Amino acid sequence: MIREDRSYLSKSDLLAIEKGFAMLDVHSIRLSSVRFTEEEKAENFRTHETMPIKEWEARGNIISQRTALIIEPLIEALSKKYVIYQYEHDKMEYKSNWDLFFWCNYGKDDKRDFSYITLSPNGNRSLDERLEGVENVIKSIKEIGCKGIDVIIQYTAKYNKEKVNEVALSYFEKVKNTFINYSFYIGKIKEGGMDYKGDPCYRFFKKGARTHYYQVSSKDMLMMSLR
Repeated sequence: MIREDRSYLSKSDLLAIEKGFAMLDVHSIRLSSVRFTEEEKAENFRTHETMPIKEWEARGNIISQRTALIIEPLIEALSKKYVIYQYEHDKMEYKSNWDLFFWCNYGKDDKRDFSYITLSPNGNRSLDERLEGVENVIKSIKEIGCKGIDVIIQYTAKYNKEKVNEVALSYFEKVKNTFINYSFYIGKIKEGGMDYKGDPCYRFFKKGARTHYYQVSSKDMLMMSLR
């Protein structure tokens, strides 16, 4: 089953996309066991309540092994068409032009566990290139076949830093000498230098505070301006 997952997008992300300050991006393609229906979940809960722990764990291991037996050859087939960093091409430089970043858990014997993996597009490529690349990978997965596993396209928001910083600064200039409401507190916004990513940030001081403050990102300022 191939489906989309937008649950990681916050209300702020959706608003930023709607207003043109961000665009829909793909975080990763997740491959795992088929999602249980509500009836199956209820049955599993009843089984868990009555089954000894060791038997329950053994049952879970069987499901994981069956899933891994489907996913592993799928990834192997994809590796013939795409450069998958950390799968077979782990000796490449991270900043090189690979197509997908491979991640999985490792078992106790230090072997790869293929029952749950993620494939992430190369963040060094443009948004259009990433979206096109993911579309091509999904087409390949359909051609190879994915019966018996869940293939989930997990979306995220790609913000336009220049636009966000511009609006944040404009909003700051508007409110810097006035009291505002932020997270249910009354106070003032002041300049805060740069954050660890090199983006401008701000500081919110509650009314009467001199040294203690809340750091406010440019994204936070954007959301405040859109209220």
